[in-house]
Parts: sequence; C-alpha cells; structure tokens
Amino acid sequence: MWSASSEAMGPSKDIETATTHQTQDNDACLPIFSIPNEITMLIFSFACHPSPIFGQSRMHGFNAEELSHFAREEGHELTVSHVCRSWRSISLAYAELWSSFHYFSKYNRQHFTARRRAYLERAQSSLLTLWVCFSSTEDVTNIFQMLRCTNNSRWRKISLLFDRNYSLERKMVWVLPRQQHSPDANAHRFSYDNLETLDVGCPDGYWLWMNSDINRIIGEVACTPRLAALRVDAGATILQPFGKMHRASLSVLQLHSWGHWGLSWETFLSIFSNFPNLTTLTISGCIFSSAPSTVTQKVIAPNLQYLRISSNTVLWLWLYLHAPRLRHLSITQARLSDWRFPWGDDILGDASPPMFPSLEVLTLVNCTPHLYDDLRCVASLAHATRTISQLVIAREYSETEPKDARQYEMMVQTPSMRPFWPSNGVSPIHIFYTAPAYGTRNYIDFFRALRVLRWRKRLLGDGWTLRISPAFVRRWSADAPELWEVAVAEGLVEPVLRDERPRPGDVDPCWTYEAGFATY
Repeated sequence: MWSASSEAMGPSKDIETATTHQTQDNDACLPIFSIPNEITMLIFSFACHPSPIFGQSRMHGFNAEELSHFAREEGHELTVSHVCRSWRSISLAYAELWSSFHYFSKYNRQHFTARRRAYLERAQSSLLTLWVCFSSTEDVTNIFQMLRCTNNSRWRKISLLFDRNYSLERKMVWVLPRQQHSPDANAHRFSYDNLETLDVGCPDGYWLWMNSDINRIIGEVACTPRLAALRVDAGATILQPFGKMHRASLSVLQLHSWGHWGLSWETFLSIFSNFPNLTTLTISGCIFSSAPSTVTQKVIAPNLQYLRISSNTVLWLWLYLHAPRLRHLSITQARLSDWRFPWGDDILGDASPPMFPSLEVLTLVNCTPHLYDDLRCVASLAHATRTISQLVIAREYSETEPKDARQYEMMVQTPSMRPFWPSNGVSPIHIFYTAPAYGTRNYIDFFRALRVLRWRKRLLGDGWTLRISPAFVRRWSADAPELWEVAVAEGLVEPVLRDERPRPGDVDPCWTYEAGFATY
C-alpha cells in the first residue's frame, strides 16, 4: 500500500528514472558529427517524397513505408519527430547524402578539416560534387590542400566561384606579382578521370588575379575522358582550351572573358569539328578575332541546339557554319551592317537550303542602335533565320528611348519588313525588354516608364508582346503599385512572366550563368 508521501514522490521518481534511461540510451547511441544543414534538408525532402533508394535493403531499421504513410495518407501529417527519429540511420546508411560538399569562408581550418573527413568517409565510394565560394586567398589554399589530399578520381563535379570580396582583396594588392603555384603543386598532378562538369565563375571579371592553380586545373581537366560540361567565366585565362579535350564527351561549353584571349577565328570553328556531340555553346567577350585569317571550309555542327555568341564571333558565322539541329540562337552586342552572308545582296536569287533549318528562336540582346540602319542586312538576317517562330529583342530600359526611335520605326513601319518576321503560319513576334539591374541607379521615374511602355505599344502594334524582366516587375509593383496596375490593365505588359532562356542539359546551379552573357 502506498502512503500519501509515496504517491506524492511517485511521479517525480518516474521522471527521474525515465531521464536516466534516456541518458543511457543516448550514451549507447552516441551522435555522429553535427549534421550539416544541407544534409538535414535532404532528409526532410526524402522523408516527404520517398525516393526509390528507400526501397533498397538497409543496414539500419528505418522503414520507408512508415514515412510514406505519414507523408501521403490522408488525415496524417509528417511531424519533425518522424524525421528526427530517422536522421541517424538515413545519414549513416546512404552515401549519396554525403556526395555534395559545400565550402564557405565562415569555416575555420579545424572545422573545415573535420567536415571534409566526415564527408569523405560517409560518402564511401560515391562520386563527389564540390561547391566552393572563394572570398579570400586562404580559401584557395584550403581547397587545394584538400584536393591534393583526396583521390581526385572521386570528383564528379567541381564548381568554383570567386565572389566580390575575393576580387576586391586581389584588386587592393594589385602591385604584388601574380600568385604562383603552391610549393608542392609541381610534384602532384591532378587526375580527374571521373569528372563530368567544371564551373569556374569570377563575376567581377578580375581575370588577372585568378589563382594559377585553378588555371592549371582547367588545363588538366580538359584532358579527362568523361568531361561533359566546361563553363569558364571571366576569371580564367586559357591559352589553348581545345587542343587536348576528349572529343566524344563534351556537350556543354561556356567561355566568358572580359579580356582579350587572342585566339584565331579558325579556333572557333575547330570547336565544332573537334566536339561533334556539343549541344550547348556560349561564347562571350573578345575570345576570338573578328575575321578568319585564311579561307576556310564550312563546318557542320551535327548536334548543336543552343548557340549564344557575341559580336566579334558572329560576323562570319553565316559563311562557315551549318547546324541542322540548332533551335535557339542568341546574339549580343552586334552591328548587323558588319555581317557577311553567302548570297551577298542577291537574296531572291538564293536557292540554298536554310543553314539552320530547325531554328525556332532568334534572340538579339543589347544590340547597338545601328542594328537596323541597313535594311538589306536586316533582310539578309531574316532570310538566314527564316524558319524562326519567335523573335526576342532584349534591351535595357531607357527613359530617353523615344528620342532614339528611328531604328525601331524603320523596322516596324516599313512595309517591306513585315513579311520577314515571322513567316506565315507561325506564332506572333515577341519582344522582351529588361530593366536596369539593382544598384545601377537609385531612382526610376515610373511615370516616365509608363509613358515609354505606351509609346512602345503604339509603335510596335498588336503583333508584339511587351515583356519586362522579373526584377523590374518586383521593383515597379513594390515602389509604384498604382502605376503598375495601370500598365497591366492597359495590356502594356504581361502580368505573368516566363523565362525565355532555355535550360539545356545540366539542371544543377551554374555560377557561370547566362546573365554574364546578356550584360557583357
């Protein structure tokens, strides 16, 4: 029989006993290293949307059906406790969760070393993805020490970004000589036999200060047998980027440069002959000379689907390239009057088949006002791209645009221009306008912007659809919502905007993004 005092102490004793057992359980199953945020989010994602890997045999007691029951059956909810009960078994059982390694400058050397070891151990034999954001030269040192201490055949993708802090640091020490290889780098050759993607981004364009070890990586990665995508932003210098690449593997190539690489125009054509499986090519900046030094043969790009090129490269493109599967052609900073076409001035006498028979979209990005000065060249461009179903003209917003309207008036009001774009039986022409990026100016006169849109609509007519960039939409709708509602009500812009840029191939984030091409 329990006394009153015993009853009073009973609950407290039970709690103490339960706490003791819980402590013993925790001691018996010691937690592993702290789970990084990205791993935790993956576990939540897998728990809410069970992956096929959960159906495989497990070394631990996690039940996929239980998660599916709580996540999907009507009337039940997936609670945090369900995930927390399972995170340890998931993280230990599946090496795929540890196959993406992120590095940020906030990590001190000791934390970074422990984190690196944990990832490498738990990833087991899985191929790895490395995401790095360099903010200082110390970050570069840490990463290359890790690469030299790791079996480099384990890397599947390497993505390197040099942010503004790194660029400013290098800019402030511009009197110093360029950084040399690490002392022990010459004795160690990187071997990336399984690497499929390399991204190198330097958005501020301080290419003179790129770490020489990274230039060395680019040169050595180019020789790897499985490389499928190479994206190099303004920060790297490649003297001979194509000579040693494996021809069969590369399908995506992006090269951006703020400097002058001085490669011959014949080297540009050699891209297509050397890489027959290339599907996406972006060339931005003064990488190649503007004209061929010798007479060359026409080349065929059998699998090319997306081509983005800047002004210097496009001048002679029409004479020497045939791409039967090209779907999207984007050109920036062009002077149409400088282009060369195989038929000269005799368009009507040209009976040759289209050089791009599958072309669907032609995009002209930030082209100069001289684009429409020569109507014969416009007619040649229309003839060369006569299969398109969509024409996109992207230009930055200008408050003085009505004063510079002569070229647009010439294009849209001349009767002879109407039959060129679009051809009969295809969708209407579209026009896509962008706005200044944030930080380029502190103030925009939205009354003026409304007048500009009205002027554009009146000039272009009903066959055109006006669009503005999502960033401009957010700024306008937030800063001047009444005027934004007027613009939408008058049909001056589309309230629902679509991204006109294609998303070919690799769906992972890419730090050498197309915005660098569009704003060069």
